[in-house]
Amino acid sequence: MIIRSVPLPEDAERPDLIARLRHRLAMHVPVSPFNATSAAPAVSFTFDDAPVSAATTGAALLEDHGARATYYVAGSMLGTRADHWRVLDAGMVVDLHARGHEIGCHSHNHERADLTTGAMLQADILRNHAVLKAIDSSLPLENFAYPFGVGTLIWKRRLKQHFRSSRSVRPQLNHGATDAQYLNAVPLIDRQMDEGHIDRAYEEAARKKAWLIFYSHDVAERPSDYGCTPGLLRYALRAAARFGLRIETVNSALTRISQQAWLLAIPLI
Repeated sequence: MIIRSVPLPEDAERPDLIARLRHRLAMHVPVSPFNATSAAPAVSFTFDDAPVSAATTGAALLEDHGARATYYVAGSMLGTRADHWRVLDAGMVVDLHARGHEIGCHSHNHERADLTTGAMLQADILRNHAVLKAIDSSLPLENFAYPFGVGTLIWKRRLKQHFRSSRSVRPQLNHGATDAQYLNAVPLIDRQMDEGHIDRAYEEAARKKAWLIFYSHDVAERPSDYGCTPGLLRYALRAAARFGLRIETVNSALTRISQQAWLLAIPLI
């Protein structure tokens, strides 16, 4: 699948050679390998930073199609106004969870992995977990997304202690040998994706019985450079059924795929 790579946001420091090497190492050294190919292809819709429009317009569109999404939340951003959007507040987190959407974690301070030490990461993860659990103790908080999509091997090993998965922004399908601590994800972003790209991604996922993860940010008629229009999201939701892809949250997909792998491993008597 050919998808244009996603540039770092303008406010992120440009990664140097060492940072790029660390990120490449994270891409290719698995710490939680599993077989992501399953009996049924699937697609997950994820939203990073949880802009208000993703929690309102985006969630409503998903629910219209009987679907739910995964929202990766950074505690320090709750209720704030970012450069490109307003971020959901604590009440919206509770509401999304009550409606069946999954709340996942970013780091609390939303810093890039290669700019954070292992000790800082540990403290930041625990702080974000505490902030979100204080909002609603029933939040599972089982899955993570790398801020800016940048991971390192140290982060992966630390994150494995806290989360079932960690999601990157490497624009590929998840199938065959896959690292749960570096899940691939394809941009559902207007300036990078159109209906033709969506159809080709779905066709490949259906053929390979793969798990496709989309990621985006805001959902607006005039989205930021990192978001999508309601029209593009609506098309992706409708097209999933046409290609036979079930729509699942990240956590639901992980559970189903792992259960199918376990059943397939049982010897026939």
